[in-house]
Amino acid sequence: MLRMIMTILAALLIVTGVAAQTTRPAAAPATKTLPFLIGADWPADASEAVEKQAADMGINFARINGGGGAWAVESHSKKAKQLEERGIHLLLQLGSHWVPANYFKYTDYYFFDQAGGTGKEDRNSWSVKTGGNDWPQFSYAATGEDFKNELYAEYAKYLAAMKDRTNVIGVILHNEPGLFWQDGKLYDYNPRSIASFREWLVQRYGPTIRRGAVNKEQEETEVLKTLNQRWGSSYKSLDDISPPAKLPPITDPVELAVMLDWRRFQSDAIVKWMQWEYGAAGKILPQRQWALTTNLAGPMDNWQFHRCDNMYRIAQQMDVLGVDIYPNQWTGKLFGEYTMAMARGSAGKYRTNQPVSGTEFPRPVWVLEAQTYDDSHKDLTPEQRGDLLYRDLWTYAAGGAKAVALWRLSDTGGFSLTKGEANPRTAAVKAFAAQAKWVQLERFNPEPASVAVVADPDGLLYAGATSEKLSRTSGVHHNFQGYYAAVRDLRLDADVLLMDRIHDEAIGHKVLILPSAVMMDEVMASRLKNFVESGGVLIVEEGFASLDRFGKPLTDGDGKPLASPGFGLDKVVGDKVQGDVNNMKVTSFGKGRGVILPKNRGQGFLEGWASQPLTGTARDLLPKAMVNVEYAAGEPSKELASARAVSTRLFDDRGNTLVVCTLPNEKMKPLVAETGLRVTLTDVKKAPTRVVLLASDQPNAQPLKFTWKDGRLTFDVDVSSAIAIAFGDNLPE
Repeated sequence: MLRMIMTILAALLIVTGVAAQTTRPAAAPATKTLPFLIGADWPADASEAVEKQAADMGINFARINGGGGAWAVESHSKKAKQLEERGIHLLLQLGSHWVPANYFKYTDYYFFDQAGGTGKEDRNSWSVKTGGNDWPQFSYAATGEDFKNELYAEYAKYLAAMKDRTNVIGVILHNEPGLFWQDGKLYDYNPRSIASFREWLVQRYGPTIRRGAVNKEQEETEVLKTLNQRWGSSYKSLDDISPPAKLPPITDPVELAVMLDWRRFQSDAIVKWMQWEYGAAGKILPQRQWALTTNLAGPMDNWQFHRCDNMYRIAQQMDVLGVDIYPNQWTGKLFGEYTMAMARGSAGKYRTNQPVSGTEFPRPVWVLEAQTYDDSHKDLTPEQRGDLLYRDLWTYAAGGAKAVALWRLSDTGGFSLTKGEANPRTAAVKAFAAQAKWVQLERFNPEPASVAVVADPDGLLYAGATSEKLSRTSGVHHNFQGYYAAVRDLRLDADVLLMDRIHDEAIGHKVLILPSAVMMDEVMASRLKNFVESGGVLIVEEGFASLDRFGKPLTDGDGKPLASPGFGLDKVVGDKVQGDVNNMKVTSFGKGRGVILPKNRGQGFLEGWASQPLTGTARDLLPKAMVNVEYAAGEPSKELASARAVSTRLFDDRGNTLVVCTLPNEKMKPLVAETGLRVTLTDVKKAPTRVVLLASDQPNAQPLKFTWKDGRLTFDVDVSSAIAIAFGDNLPE
């Protein structure tokens, strides 16, 4: 009956034209695709009541945390077998914040702070304690082969106990890789790390020299010459080079240059360590079809200067990009979306050895830890916390996630989804899991974005090295996030790319927005010029390309700081026009366009002290939105619906479309629903056979009234926390 009604409705629609169809991303064949994974960190000693709640929620995915050591073999292998019998997909972990006592002996490999302080063993917390904080305090750069050999043996023993489990789909390597973050301290100043830094300088600045070097002494002489030229220093020997052993702000130009390279070295050391772990796991599991991943700690923010974790570089070693997402009272609107956009952008190239999604498909993104909104959030009612969780799950799915593991399923402390009771949050997971299973959510991928916001880690390094407080780097991050929010506010899809990806890979976007991109080099400048010359649009801010990669101002022939972008980029983006923000000068360069905007406009937009940064001329350079949201007829007299309703469009391999509408949350405040919204989609080739609504208060997909004309599909909805609208001719029954 329902199908008959929908067929009659479609026949009554007016058909007067067909719009051009957007190229749709492929989805993996069903034989190579896991179902959409929804689960949680699963305690090995979960109670019977908790296990029952997990089954009721429809959870199909478990992460057993804190493994990798011999101490966990018995309990974890027992739990893995139980989960296999229940049909639960399983993710293992190698390495933990809490290390077995046999590693305490490796004191030569502990982290050192800039003042020479190091950690001490604490057998009560099974960790090395530094400054009152627990963390695995072993240096990435200083750790020796004896440590690695013992770690390898632990990993091999742990994984051998899991070899017969058919439900294992992946292994987390390490856990949130990055330097220890403690406000008021910098790591890692281990003497072995400093020695490795000097070796890194030779490798980084001596490749072209090394081929012609007669001996090591000559090579060192040539490297020193290069370093002294680029840093503005006068070192006589590599052994004289040590990173600045003090906290920022750093005002001396030489110390600033050395500090920037020191933090880059630390980032490379972490990448190198993850390469070792990936290779070690590959040797232990040569025939295993288990994906290898690691859980990166969300967007960069001031993590880049503190922790030096480069999401893009680390991701290149992995089969799956894993990320942790914890919205809280300090995170602003679109935090979850922004994190997913950065993870999606960092996933980058295709893999040829990916066992999960097939050789011809992009590297998947899994959310490996996510906020559960447990009872500690006392300012929100249980129902409000359930709304937030349901909204987050759809946000991550709309951002391209193929798996979400909540932290945690159950715990005696915080971060607990349930202690065995049903609650609004378990109801939210149950609704989402059922909807994801019905629509076969794993088959959907986000529409390729034409716009990318490019975040440059060097901008964070420079801000961290020159600011009075290390946390001041968050202003740069807010500038990145603000431009992403501005693009989404205009109903456009956007990716967030790290500058390294622009350096390494072909640019597939039509518009690049570079906030806080003050540092530049010849290679990147050439790529950006080629991008614009070929028809791309480049949007930058004041201060763009005003420094080299060592923090030195770019100068003219007379040694005076340049008033316009260096490396010839002044011809690409021109000069800022004084006066009204809407009257920016557009520069034509080849087939493309460039524009320069006032400084920190994105930060102002995000924090509420500046207007929309992408207006007037800048807005005209962007593509037209294919999803529009406004108030439906009869609703309050407003021209446009609030920007709080964010829509994302996804496609699957059957020709179906999924539109996800979510309400961004501002610093953990209760969601205030928009009602009576009219959503219009352009570029819909033909009237769909079915349009259905998925919502938290609807246990099953509900038919939705719609109209279609001239390639425009329109329907009215009420948005609570999140809804999804699926339409097409091949939806499941």
